[in-house]
Amino acid sequence: MSEYNEYISTLPELNNLRIGQSIEARGYFPRRGVDGLNKRTLNLIVKSIDEYSKDRVFMDQEGENWTSVGIYEIVDGDSSGYIKLLI
Repeated sequence: MSEYNEYISTLPELNNLRIGQSIEARGYFPRRGVDGLNKRTLNLIVKSIDEYSKDRVFMDQEGENWTSVGIYEIVDGDSSGYIKLLI
């Protein structure tokens, strides 16, 4: 069972995370090889920081990469979506 420290509600907060930190994100995330969108909860870890944009690059439990901007846009557009920092 995961514990949560705080909700992340802005893109700058998401882009302040350090490599190795983990989040849980809930929203309508696409799945590779599957048509349509499904409400999913992803556990993501900061894998790297893009040198140019300073966006965080996350990896989910299936090995798929997500950018902080992509995650934020998906969650921000969903009234029941959220991003939580895992501790």
